[in-house]
Amino acid sequence: MLTGGPLNWRFSKAQAGLGDLGSHHIDQAHFLVGEVAEVAAMTGTWSKDSSNQILDVNDDAFVCAARLENGATASFEATRVAGAHNLGGFIEVDGTKGSVAFHMERLNELVIYEPKRGPRVQMVTQAGHPYSDFWLPMGIQGQHPLGWNECFAHQARHMLEAVEGGKPIAPRATFEDGYRVAETVDAIARSAESGTFKTVRFRS
Repeated sequence: MLTGGPLNWRFSKAQAGLGDLGSHHIDQAHFLVGEVAEVAAMTGTWSKDSSNQILDVNDDAFVCAARLENGATASFEATRVAGAHNLGGFIEVDGTKGSVAFHMERLNELVIYEPKRGPRVQMVTQAGHPYSDFWLPMGIQGQHPLGWNECFAHQARHMLEAVEGGKPIAPRATFEDGYRVAETVDAIARSAESGTFKTVRFRS
């Protein structure tokens, strides 16, 4: 949300990059459907820091059209000015054989659409689903929803288990994933500044 008061690090280009939401969308797309190759974007900034501490205010909103390395197309959008929404992140993947959709305000549900079956809501708290054993003892799995805070606990558990067992963090986000997201964010910023398509460049 926009604020008329002092701003925090999330509003700083140097500290937060492209807003504090755009990077998450890009990382999710990379995980689900592949690498972003080319982008065309627009950004808008209206926030001002009343304390004059943050002078490099980043975007309050951005929209981006992208082409992936595999030929698929994607669109990204994030804003701090949608007063009717809280953490309204929404992800949808559409293909020739079906679609899946996920809303961050409904963390326990995955909407699946298949042409011959129609849409259905899959609860992801059942026994055997990722991390179900961490929170729910046998016999009550599927009866209690998980919240936003539990997601961070899942993340910490996965990292600690990887460290303890000497296992890779992947397919969860790695430092390499973070770097590739940062280069994509940079391409989006360059595109918005120039008003032209920009290629995502990765350094060897």
